[in-house]
Amino acid sequence: MRVLSGALTVILVGYAPAGAGVAIVEVMRNAVVAHACSEKPLRSSAIVLMDVSLPGIDGIEATRRLIVRGSESRVVILTMHGDPALVARAVRAGASAYLTKGFSMPEVVEAVEKVAAGDVVLSPNLAGSMLRELSASAPVRHDLITKREADALELLADGYSVAMTDYEGLGTTNKNHTYMVGPSQAHAVLDMLRAALRTPQTNIPANAKMALWGYSQGGGAIGAASEAAATYAPELPIKGAALGGVPADLVAVADRLDSGLGFGFLAAASIGFDAAYPELDLDSYLTPAGRTQLQSQMNGSSCLWPLLIKNMFKSINGLTTRNPLDDPKWQARLAESKLGSKRPPFPIFLYHATFDEIIPFGQANQLHQSWCALGTKLVWQQYPIAEHLLGEREAAGAAQTWLKDRLDGKAAPSEC
Repeated sequence: MRVLSGALTVILVGYAPAGAGVAIVEVMRNAVVAHACSEKPLRSSAIVLMDVSLPGIDGIEATRRLIVRGSESRVVILTMHGDPALVARAVRAGASAYLTKGFSMPEVVEAVEKVAAGDVVLSPNLAGSMLRELSASAPVRHDLITKREADALELLADGYSVAMTDYEGLGTTNKNHTYMVGPSQAHAVLDMLRAALRTPQTNIPANAKMALWGYSQGGGAIGAASEAAATYAPELPIKGAALGGVPADLVAVADRLDSGLGFGFLAAASIGFDAAYPELDLDSYLTPAGRTQLQSQMNGSSCLWPLLIKNMFKSINGLTTRNPLDDPKWQARLAESKLGSKRPPFPIFLYHATFDEIIPFGQANQLHQSWCALGTKLVWQQYPIAEHLLGEREAAGAAQTWLKDRLDGKAAPSEC
C-alpha cells in the first residue's frame, strides 16, 4: 500500500474504495451535503475524488459549483461512465482528471499526485473521443494555442496517440539543454517512443505503427533520429518521418545566423554543445561581454522571444576572443551532428521554405540530394513563397496527410 506524503487532503464524494492507500482526511458520500452546495470552504490543498452518480445533483454539476465558487481544490472524476459527451462536460466544468472505473488504486494515487502537481489526467481510451466531442461543439481556438499544440490536438481527435519529448536538460535549472546536439536529440526521440510503448497507462499496443514529425530544431531531431534508428532502436516499427526547416549542416546554419536576426539560436546552440561536450570549454573563448551575454541564457533561464531579441544582430567575433568554429575540437563535434551520411530505414517527407531566413534552404536541399544518393525513399517539397515560420504552417497539412498514409500502410512515393 502506498500513502501520499505531505499535507495533501483527499476528499471522497460519493466514492469510497476499499484499501485506497491514500491519506483520507475527510469522507463525504452525498454531493448535496458536500462543499459544492454549502458555504463551507474547501481547503486550498484538497483533491476531491468525485463520482458522477450522486443523489441530488450529479458530480459534474457539483464540480462546476466548486469551481464557480472560486475553490482552489482540484477534482478527479472517478466513474464507470465513459460517454464522450459526459467527459467533455466534466472537462468544461473544471475537472482536472477523469478516470473510468476499472483503474487500479496505484493509478488513482498516481492521478492524485499528478493533479496535485497541476497536471491534467485523462484515461487514455477517452482522449480521442473526448476531443472530437469538444471540437464538434466548440472548435479549437488556434489563436489561444500554438500551431504545434493544435496539430497534436487534431491528431488526438483523429484517434492517434501523440508523444512529444523534452530534450536532455530542457526545462531544468541545474543543467543546460543540449540544444541542437544531434546524437542527444536522436536518442531523446527514440527513447520517447520506447517509453510510450512501455508505459502501461498509454494503452498503446506493442506492435503499434509509428511515425515521426518535427520542424526546425524538431526537424533536426527527427533527422538525427531517422539516421540513428537502424542501429539505436531497430525494434521500433517506424513507418516514416516528416521533417521540415531542417538544420542539417550546423556550420552552414551558423554562417547564416552570425550577425543576423537569429543569432540567439546560434548562441543557444553553442551553450548546448558545451553542455553535451564539456571539453569544448566555451567559456575559454568568451570575452567578458560575451560571458555576460550568454550567462542569462544558461540553466534553462531564457525563453524563445527574449532569447532572439536580446541577441539580435550579435556576432561571434563580437563575443569571443577567437572563433570556436575554427577550432578542430568544435569542428569534429559539429560534424557528428551533420545529417546526410546515413540512409534512414523508412520513407521520408522532407520540406523547406525557399526564403527561410533562419535555416538556409541550400543545406536542406543538399540533405535531400545526399539521402536520395543513399537510396532513401523520399519526397522533397519546396515552399517558394514562404519564410521560416510560414513554411511550418504551409506544410502542416501535407505532412499530416503523408504521415497518415504511411500509418495506413499505403505505399510511399519517392522522387529519388
